[in-house]
Amino acid sequence: MSSRTLFFVTSNPGKLAEAKAILSASGVNLESKNVEITEIQGTIEEITRDKAKRAAEQIGGPVIVEDTCLCFDALKGLPGPYVKHFLKEIGTRGLTNMLAAYDDKTAQAVCTFAYCEPGSEPILFEGRTKGKVVRARGEGSFGWDPIFEYEGSTYAEMDSYQKNKISHRFKALQKLTAWLEEKHGGGSGGSGGSAPPPAAPKPVDRRNMGGHDTSSDGGSFFDGFGEEVKSRAINIAGDGMGIRKAAGREWQFDSPDGGRGKY
Repeated sequence: MSSRTLFFVTSNPGKLAEAKAILSASGVNLESKNVEITEIQGTIEEITRDKAKRAAEQIGGPVIVEDTCLCFDALKGLPGPYVKHFLKEIGTRGLTNMLAAYDDKTAQAVCTFAYCEPGSEPILFEGRTKGKVVRARGEGSFGWDPIFEYEGSTYAEMDSYQKNKISHRFKALQKLTAWLEEKHGGGSGGSGGSAPPPAAPKPVDRRNMGGHDTSSDGGSFFDGFGEEVKSRAINIAGDGMGIRKAAGREWQFDSPDGGRGKY
């Protein structure tokens, strides 16, 4: 495909850097545009379409926009497209705590790109990577990369080359690139091929995914992610409940004969 410039409407330097790296061999030159657009509430498809149409009208030319989700299977897809708001308010620790009471830690990272020209309907390109939510590991990343694990390594533990072979963003951009090749006469229809195989994951120390200790005698317990927490318990006379306080966190739990913990 011949060299082509596209405006990528984003204010996130991390997203821009990853998109440029993924598209570096495709002949697509990305230029960042920061356009103030208030996002609607809805599904990721509705949000991305609306954002793309308004961005194309404001810029007066073809644009691409992106929206990213982190979908917890145990919570039926939440927090979904609102993950950035959750991340801002409660951080990665708060996101993992949302699954503390659930055995199912699986999640899907979803990226949806939209290409739009003024006056036209947007075209969507979606990529999904299945993984699971873990306690934060890794450094030098952005967003929720430290808590999303794929085949033994979190996104944050991967170098950019490794991540950009398997990420949800890579899969969406691969579809966008194939479509651009076909649209602009890039030879054999621009299938783009299949995604390169993931690099070998780094070895990870697997911690025992223990259950919750709901006894009321202090000691230690597991928080649902295999993390042992030293704690002390406070009994509240007469109501059959207790409160554990540990490492600045607080859990409320049933009495020993009353079932499992509440988070």
